[in-house]
Amino acid sequence: MLFTSLCLKATISDSSDIVAFNGAIIKVRGVSSYEMKLTAQAQIFNLECSMGDAFRLGAGLATDYYLPRYASFHAAYIGSYFNIQKLHANTLAKGENKLKGFSLFEVGGRLHISDRNGLARHKLILSQHTDYVIGGTVTTTRYLKAKFPCRRIFALRGGLYLSNAPVSTDMNKSELAVGTYGGVKTKDGTVLSNVYFTNAYTKGVYLGLCDLFNMSVRTSYGGSNYNSSLLRELYVDVILASTSFDPFSVGGVSYEVVPNTTGSFQTSNMGWRAGKKMMFTRRTVNLAFSLEVGSRPGVYKAGAYFGCGMSVAFVK
Repeated sequence: MLFTSLCLKATISDSSDIVAFNGAIIKVRGVSSYEMKLTAQAQIFNLECSMGDAFRLGAGLATDYYLPRYASFHAAYIGSYFNIQKLHANTLAKGENKLKGFSLFEVGGRLHISDRNGLARHKLILSQHTDYVIGGTVTTTRYLKAKFPCRRIFALRGGLYLSNAPVSTDMNKSELAVGTYGGVKTKDGTVLSNVYFTNAYTKGVYLGLCDLFNMSVRTSYGGSNYNSSLLRELYVDVILASTSFDPFSVGGVSYEVVPNTTGSFQTSNMGWRAGKKMMFTRRTVNLAFSLEVGSRPGVYKAGAYFGCGMSVAFVK
């Protein structure tokens, strides 16, 4: 299958109701970018690969509420239903700790530094045609890549950040090694190594910046009408948090973990993340997608990760 495309570049004119290119005119019939107030997402899957857990799958919920100006609010929860770290613990662990899967909860908002009528580039598909040829098909797409009116927000964002994840003594190898395995020295001096697992809890705040636009515009061109509705957010955050651990439970005895002491789990109190979220908003029920990279606070050198997800989104 082959794809070809014809792109017509365009820019907004001095008039607020036309987009002009190559002597032709696209008529802007209506803009309703400020009418959207609420989005709610049910994340079908969240896939993540990290230094602390090679592979995990999860699902979750998220919601955002937008005031007419100045601010918006955000809350999200993700919980894993499959992860390699917990799978290894269930089959290999020597201790009796009851492990929890990875989860992340955050609640906060955005303070709009700039909230205005703006422009954002959008790909508008004008036509598609498929020809059947020997050996396959050729699809030709004719589209317009122009800047259309939208609500444009640049904001300071922040909020509370809470997460938990299963961790193993082997993740502490750079601090304490026993043979070829990592180990953890507990409060009473006992050294546990190889396949002992427990739960880590990270609590803190996130603070960052985001660039967001919401586009809901109706246009007409060449006798056809088009609806372009899209929400997109780019963001970068710094995460400040502390981490604690459940005691190791071995043979009915609890061994307390004191982080950042000699031989114990070493932790990082600072992390970061950067990502992109995109949601189609033309209908009441839509699809949304996300990408994120970063390094979470927690066990030292185990926080780096990459994640992506897909959601079903409700828009009002």
